[in-house]
Amino acid sequence: MIRIEDLPLEDNVRRIISSWGITALYPPQAEVIKRGLHRSGNFILASATASGKTLIAEISSLYSLFRGEKVLYVVPLRALASEKYSEISNHLEPLGYKLRISVGDYDSSEEPLSSYDVIITTYEKLDSIIRHSPSWLKDVGAVVFDEIHYVGTVGRGAIVEMTIAKFMDSNPTARRIALSATITNLEELARWLEAEHISSSWRPVPLKTGVFNNDTILFDNGDIIKVDNKEDDDLINLLRSDICSSQTLIFCGQRKTAVNLAVKLANKIGERSKETEELSRRIAEADPYSSMHKVLSDVVAKGVAFHHAGLSHEIRSMVEEGFRGRVIRILTATPTLAAGVNLPARTVIIRDHKRYDQEVGFSTEIPVFEIKQMMGRAGRPLYDERGYGIIMAKSKREAKIIIDRYIKGIPEPIASRLNDMTQLRAQILSVIAMKGQIDMDGLRKFLSRTLFSVQIGVDRIRSAIKSIVEFLAKNGLIEVDDGIMVPTTLGRRTSELYIDPVSAIMMRNSVNRASSLLSAKKIDELESSLFQTLSFLPDMPPLGVTKGEVESFVEEEFNTLLPIEKLPIGSYIDVVRAVKSYYVLKSWIEEMREGEIERRFGVEPGDLHRFVETASWMLYSFSEVSKLCGKKDLAKFLLEESMRVQYGIRKDLIELVKLEGIGRVRARALYRSGFVSIREIARAKPEDLMKVPGIGEVLAKRIINDAKRRISYADPSNRE
Repeated sequence: MIRIEDLPLEDNVRRIISSWGITALYPPQAEVIKRGLHRSGNFILASATASGKTLIAEISSLYSLFRGEKVLYVVPLRALASEKYSEISNHLEPLGYKLRISVGDYDSSEEPLSSYDVIITTYEKLDSIIRHSPSWLKDVGAVVFDEIHYVGTVGRGAIVEMTIAKFMDSNPTARRIALSATITNLEELARWLEAEHISSSWRPVPLKTGVFNNDTILFDNGDIIKVDNKEDDDLINLLRSDICSSQTLIFCGQRKTAVNLAVKLANKIGERSKETEELSRRIAEADPYSSMHKVLSDVVAKGVAFHHAGLSHEIRSMVEEGFRGRVIRILTATPTLAAGVNLPARTVIIRDHKRYDQEVGFSTEIPVFEIKQMMGRAGRPLYDERGYGIIMAKSKREAKIIIDRYIKGIPEPIASRLNDMTQLRAQILSVIAMKGQIDMDGLRKFLSRTLFSVQIGVDRIRSAIKSIVEFLAKNGLIEVDDGIMVPTTLGRRTSELYIDPVSAIMMRNSVNRASSLLSAKKIDELESSLFQTLSFLPDMPPLGVTKGEVESFVEEEFNTLLPIEKLPIGSYIDVVRAVKSYYVLKSWIEEMREGEIERRFGVEPGDLHRFVETASWMLYSFSEVSKLCGKKDLAKFLLEESMRVQYGIRKDLIELVKLEGIGRVRARALYRSGFVSIREIARAKPEDLMKVPGIGEVLAKRIINDAKRRISYADPSNRE
């Protein structure tokens, strides 16, 4: 630790840091200051988890804030955005700076953000904001690209990379501060960002890594620890050893494994306390109808929990809170947690170093970089003198392979994902839409700002770029005249809506049949074919299909807005998935409980939320495309369907869910109590609404005020 008095800091900055309760800085933070990079210049810092990267970004951002400039803080995940907002606002709001978190809603320029000093957002949201060209972007003096190693992730890496490239193009003078876990090709990323690079292996809590087989842990420094072999289960023996005497995080390759293991551990070594039973009760009450949440509640009562994407956001947050508060001692999780929120443990056990890969259809080895990320969670600052990262092996032979590959191995270099043609197609359209007009040389010049250009060179994909441009022109998303590419109205709107060009094309080609069904008042057929068509859009997350569903969903139920030959059907599973998508969405908008949907269709709460959120956005986008095609009635119908899917409601609740704090459950309760419109709620007294289940005095007053505000806004003559 280096005292702040011994560092070249201005007095006012030193006073601010001291007011945060900080008297000394970690070596990676001090190195940034010693080089003067906290004041000016671009830099990328790669260091271990909990080494203080966020704090040095805050200190560096102060200099832009002093000049009246805005600061952007960009993260890869919404959960991280919330975490960073809480962390940074504690430091900057007392200084008088205004912070705002902005995620979701990809059809807004977020012009109101102009009144904020610090904006925390995700890469996707920033990409969307840039596409809308808000006036305040030019006022950004510094941008923090957190977890920048996400440029190397499959699926999302291209979006992260192109968002950074677009920002550098639109605001080349803004300072670039990039933060990352330790990476091997740091110089390449620094060259891309035109930044100085700092790499540090220092950790606040030293990490000891090793492999466990049978009854022996072999550590990286040669130390050997024998574990009492009292049980037939190696993992139980390991968890009962001194190495796991405190909080332990166990990574599993699949959700099912994480759940089953948590149940097993709760029964074998779980311990109850007042705190665990209280957290268990809160989880049970938050969602009493989900069988998965019921299982979680049962194991949490014994100090054990599981964490994966199938849990709802609310429940995941409770688990994270319980683990941070040391109420939960053992947490089983899928590898996605390693890249998510900050949840350190004294000991990290990697039960599976392989995971199922949907693209190839079998289990593959987890990359070294990700394993290092998982083990990097070991060691809790302020609680542990040392952290332990242990990988389990099934045999001595496998133990040797694990040691060579993961313990002694070097993480893979971060590689650009712009070779993903699906991602590149959408990004090229967004560049053309953003520029307004551009020729091929200009497009290649823009792409020269990417990591792909640094690593491989844009000329290597010259033919792919040409093919994408031809595709966009052929399908009416751009026009090309004498080599100049210009977005069409549909192309520009597609980019603003942040959807795949293929989705927009399929929507446009579906408009006529959808409009005909609506005119003929064949609403059931329209909903069926509409929801099934959604499942084929490249933006939609696919629902899993079981063998039983393949046999139960008959072919006669398959119906879409497009001819079958124009659908991207790879196998009969896609047909079954389309039918299942319809049943899930239909059940949801008929107000079936989440737990019942989980029981009937096997769609877990977290997956359901992501599915309906995306489906709602696709319906909204479809509505916008319909407007461009002159189908106003269809656009109105699709907008209503979007709201119904967003909230999971029947049509009669559309007006009520617009009120602040009203979701599907409260809206139905209000409706059943006779409050069927906003106008009736505006006339009500708080005590009237308090008779409705789930509505207290504070909420009742808020709902009434919101109803009055909406009526006043809609009709100025009613304002009094």
